[in-house]
Amino acid sequence: MTKYYLTLNINYTHINKLMKKLKSNTVIEEKLILCNDGFIKKEVDTYIKYTLEEENESEKIYLDDLECYTDHSYEKKMCEVYQIPLEHALIHVKKYIFKPYDKSLIQFVIETCDYKIVDYYFEKKNKDFQILELKNEFISFLSDLRNILYI
Repeated sequence: MTKYYLTLNINYTHINKLMKKLKSNTVIEEKLILCNDGFIKKEVDTYIKYTLEEENESEKIYLDDLECYTDHSYEKKMCEVYQIPLEHALIHVKKYIFKPYDKSLIQFVIETCDYKIVDYYFEKKNKDFQILELKNEFISFLSDLRNILYI
């Protein structure tokens, strides 16, 4: 999925506002083991190593008057691991995912680590913003977010 970054002023209290106002939301918690050459996730009864791969270079695009940066990176599954490297760090990541409605192709994601916001972005599933309906949905959703968060 492609990520879209906008300059917004988000803090931790905004998460609670969004949870109350937007009916379609999901919370995903993950424990990740960071190591020098990627990260490890526990999947069922196995540990799988991943790396971050960049599909295309980041680019600046405009959605009406909004300046937006794209990120085409993705988590690439490498292999099953049988031991944790000596040099590692365990982190707890919580993702808050908000959608304007259940079947929306657009979602707003806030990632936290140890109760600190570390990332926030919009994400869409495999459709181009040149499609007018999708572009209008994004702009409308952004407007709703600004009204909820007063930013």
